[in-house]
Amino acid sequence: MITASAHDTDWAEANKRCLMAELDLVRRALEHHAGGGPASDGASERDCQGAGSLFAEAEAVLPAPSALSHLCRAFALSRFERSVLLLAAGVELDASFAGACARAQGGGQRPFPTFGLALAALPEPHWDALAPSAPLRRWRMLEPAAGENLVDARLRIDERILHHLTGISYLDERLQGLIQPLGTAAGLVPSQEACAERTAAILQRHHEKHRLPVINLCGLDPNDLRGVAARACSRLGLRAFLLEAAGIPGSQTERDVFARLWEREAILSQAGLILAADEGQACRDFLDLLGGVLLVASRDPLGSSSRLVVRLDVAGPSVAEQRELWQAALPKGPEALNGTLDRVVAHFRLNSRAIQSACAQLEEASAAGSSDSLARRLWTACRVQARQRLDELAQRLEPAARWEDIVLPDRHLHTLREIAAQVRHRTTVYHTWGFARKCPRGLGITALFAGPSGTGKTMAAE
Repeated sequence: MITASAHDTDWAEANKRCLMAELDLVRRALEHHAGGGPASDGASERDCQGAGSLFAEAEAVLPAPSALSHLCRAFALSRFERSVLLLAAGVELDASFAGACARAQGGGQRPFPTFGLALAALPEPHWDALAPSAPLRRWRMLEPAAGENLVDARLRIDERILHHLTGISYLDERLQGLIQPLGTAAGLVPSQEACAERTAAILQRHHEKHRLPVINLCGLDPNDLRGVAARACSRLGLRAFLLEAAGIPGSQTERDVFARLWEREAILSQAGLILAADEGQACRDFLDLLGGVLLVASRDPLGSSSRLVVRLDVAGPSVAEQRELWQAALPKGPEALNGTLDRVVAHFRLNSRAIQSACAQLEEASAAGSSDSLARRLWTACRVQARQRLDELAQRLEPAARWEDIVLPDRHLHTLREIAAQVRHRTTVYHTWGFARKCPRGLGITALFAGPSGTGKTMAAE
């Protein structure tokens, strides 16, 4: 597929000239047939030489392959299938084609292309060109009109294919509303960039095989998963499109149509599909229908599928990566926080987007003249970002109790202060001192407060 570049205008003009020259070849074949000559005789070949030289001249100045050449190569069209496609396109693009079709079919009653006309007038004909399993119909490039026999039925070119031939690229309208384009991923940390590179490398190694594996990216943050998937597509030179699990068509017929249209679109547009999936048999069955580059973003592994599935885990930014993100994003620099940044990194696990949002909230609070200290405003902004998903699962409480409000024996109070100290210094212990590498599980803090009602459990937890 031709993408936007410095040569875009030159390519579009040269592509148009190539297409017109090829259409002229087909039109001349129709005129020759109308005059009574067979498609394969020497006169027909000599009659097309002039038009062929015009095509060669136009193709010679193309900075990239023409849209027609790309399509024929990508879908393995024979010379006859290529000519049949041009015959159907010619009626839409060249006013002289209708008359040529009518004359070639014995008069003015049939000013449209038919398969019978193609078999009689175009070179190297073969009957299976319009078989349901052959490229022209399998990929829905052409549709014979319903209600007539195959030979006499009017042939119509698919609108998306017609526009592709003219150099116009857009998402097939039958896919619009179901999938959406994803822009280039921004804000990935080095560990996520490495995961995107590994994803692209796996697909690159398999690109010559009959069917690519599904890449299942697993992780807790949907934005991180989609970002890694989009970056992997970018590394492969592909556009990235997103399909939410809720957008998977309901009936089997609709799924089959979607899969065929998407696979065709992926070839035309050089695109990869990112499926934001949930666990379920329907989702796994849908994967078996899809071809091309497919990346599944899910919280949990997909489970069994008839396709080869390669699972990669996508983790959030590490403590060191979070600190670098904060240092780059903070408007006044980390030194203005007087050590609060270490507490923030220890307490919150935020990705790049959340850190950017927290810093924006920090600037808004400063502009509004907040009387809180910078450190307190930062802490508040981080809590807002961190609790977005938690609010759906639990009731948020605003702590009111202070240390001086708690009346407990010294040994119980000492235990509470030990819990607070563990939370406060866990980053130092686990990451600065390296204990997380020796004991990577159970790095959170869990405390169970037990006792009769009214003894202060809730106050102690606050």
